[in-house]
Amino acid sequence: MESFESTSGSDLPLTAGDITVRTDNTAYGSFNGTSGFYGITDGTQSVVYGAQGGESIWFSFANNINTFGINIYSFGNVGGSPLLTFFDGLGNSVVALGAGQTGFEFWGFTSDIAISSVQFTMTGANGDGIYFDEAYYGTASVNAVPLPAALFLFAPALLAFFGLRRKICA
Repeated sequence: MESFESTSGSDLPLTAGDITVRTDNTAYGSFNGTSGFYGITDGTQSVVYGAQGGESIWFSFANNINTFGINIYSFGNVGGSPLLTFFDGLGNSVVALGAGQTGFEFWGFTSDIAISSVQFTMTGANGDGIYFDEAYYGTASVNAVPLPAALFLFAPALLAFFGLRRKICA
């Protein structure tokens, strides 16, 4: 877990542990970095960036991950449509999800695809602070869900039922 406590006073881009945070935001460049005001869920500061329509903030990882979660504050308060995109180790867009929540929320996923970065983009936003704290990331084993044993008992019964039906109808 990264709570961005060791990055005090840093501007974006910043590196904390195995995670790098950067943005393409230019209009609110002085607003990007760490904050001790809002969005704090652990420690005394969070990462903040000024959400301008179409601009993004990226969380990139030194090693590919398949599990990611982060606390977010004020992601959607500015009237835009937040968009979350994952990228694989080759830079290909894997999944894009939209949301429109406000206040505190937790975003997270576990995937069977190796992820190299996570991008949050505001579409239609007109400048507001979005705060990120407590980034959880790493690798976890993802196992397929086994079929229940009842399915193997149900299939022969179903075949017998249709076979019996044909015999009665003939």
